[in-house]
Amino acid sequence: MQLYRVINPLFEQVGKEMDTSKRGLTLRLQRTRALSPVFELIVEFWKDTGCQLTTAVQALTEWNLYCHVLETVINHGDEFFSAQNINNQDYTILKTKDILLYFNKYVSLGIFLDPNESWAIWEYLWERGRQQLHSNCISRFECVFAFATKRDADKYLQERQTEDKEHNTNTHIFDKTCAIDVINSNRAESYDMRWLDCISIFSTYDLYEKVVNRYWNRKMTKNPLMEVLFQGTYCLRNM
Repeated sequence: MQLYRVINPLFEQVGKEMDTSKRGLTLRLQRTRALSPVFELIVEFWKDTGCQLTTAVQALTEWNLYCHVLETVINHGDEFFSAQNINNQDYTILKTKDILLYFNKYVSLGIFLDPNESWAIWEYLWERGRQQLHSNCISRFECVFAFATKRDADKYLQERQTEDKEHNTNTHIFDKTCAIDVINSNRAESYDMRWLDCISIFSTYDLYEKVVNRYWNRKMTKNPLMEVLFQGTYCLRNM
């Protein structure tokens, strides 16, 4: 089996044998796992209210502001709370006591989400979908991401670099494509990574559930780009 991987040479060594079972989580995934209890509350809020993801995240990252609005609602003797009080969009209307219940759960965790760390929720959402709907599939937390062809790897690298250039950012710190020489393959599964782009901060929970299910069911988008989730031992090689 020949695979290809887009890497940042500062963090991955060429020529060194690697074992995915011994490979520690990246800092990104470590933070994702640490924030999982908070993310589960966000998803619970997102699902139960029918709001957009951005509203659910904002509700917890700015919970003190929400509580202030709730206090105003209660003082006015109102029974209902509208999310438009925060972001001027009528996403949903909830009973005041139901929103307070979510905030009480959040505060009791003692883990507070910095708005600048909300990016960590994305990988959590795909892992959550796997655990709940497709637990037999490879965990994205316990594999290395690869491509079956150099063409697909180069295409992914070019898209990420173009995205950074268009947005004047350096979010994707990938520099080059390497070959993966497989020493021992335990499992390798292919999925269309385009599904990951179908969910945004404006998505509802219902849309998320449909999309994540299509990803783990190995359905294809109209413009697929297949990623390989690989488990085993391997060695990176310059080309």
